[in-house]
Amino acid sequence: MNLATKLGTAVVGALALVGAGTVGWTVANAGAPAQPQNLHPAAHPDLVRPVDSSTESKFTPIVPCRIADTRAAGGHLAVGATRSFSITSGVLSSQGGSPEGCGIPSSATAVAATVVAVNETGPGFLVAWPAGSPKPVSSFMNFANSNLVSSGATLAINGSLDMAAGVSSTDVVIDVDGYYVTPLDAMIASDGTKVSGARVTGSTRLGTGEYEVDFDRDVSGCTYSVTGYQGEDLVWAEPRTLVPDGVFVSISTTSVARNDQFSLDVTC
Repeated sequence: MNLATKLGTAVVGALALVGAGTVGWTVANAGAPAQPQNLHPAAHPDLVRPVDSSTESKFTPIVPCRIADTRAAGGHLAVGATRSFSITSGVLSSQGGSPEGCGIPSSATAVAATVVAVNETGPGFLVAWPAGSPKPVSSFMNFANSNLVSSGATLAINGSLDMAAGVSSTDVVIDVDGYYVTPLDAMIASDGTKVSGARVTGSTRLGTGEYEVDFDRDVSGCTYSVTGYQGEDLVWAEPRTLVPDGVFVSISTTSVARNDQFSLDVTC
C-alpha cells in the first residue's frame, strides 16, 4: 500500500524510510518522481581530473580582424622555414595585417583564427605553435593544390605565432575573431604579498587592513568579488584612486581594521 495520502494529483504526505542503505524521500507531486534528499554520491575517481587554473582562460570575441596576409607582405611560406607573425602588436601592416592592429592584449593565451592557404605550389600542410616554443610534430591544417583552402582553429600564442609549411610552399591569410585571456584573480597574504594569482603586476599593504592589488590592464570599470580568510571579516573592494589598473581592498571586523589574507576576482 502507498503510505502517501493523495488528494487529486497533489500529495500531502511524505514517505520516510530509515534503515541500512536507505535514504529519506519527500514526495511533492504525484505526477513527478520523488528525489532523494541525500547528497550526491562521490565522483567516480576515474573521472576526476585536476583543473589547471594557471592556463584556464575565457573567450572574448572581436570583430574579425586581419593579422597577416603573405600575398601583401612577406611572400610564400617556404617549406620547412619558420616565420613569426605578431598577434598583439599595434601595427601589423608589415605582415599584411591591419595597420591599426587588432586590439588583442599581450595577456592573450590563444586566438580563434581562420587560416586560408592560397596560391599553393602543391599539396602540403601547415604547422603553427606559440612563438619561442618547440615546433610540434603534428599539423593543424592540410591543403591541396586547389588554390583556396581554409581552416578554423584555436591557436595558442605567446605574443606572436610561429608557422611553417610542409611539402609545398603557400601563401597564408590569417583572420582572428576572438582571443582567450586568463581571468584576473589574486590571493593576497596578510602582509600584502601575492600568494597566487593571474595577471597581477603588484600588490602591497597600504596600512592596517588596507591593500592595493594591481593588474595588467585598466580595471576601474570592472566588478570585484573579494573574500576574507576569516569568515567574520568585513571586506570591501573598489577602484584604487588615481590608479586605473589597481583595486583597493579594505578588511575589518565590525569595529576595527585588521590585516588578513584575502582572495580577489575581477570581471571586466
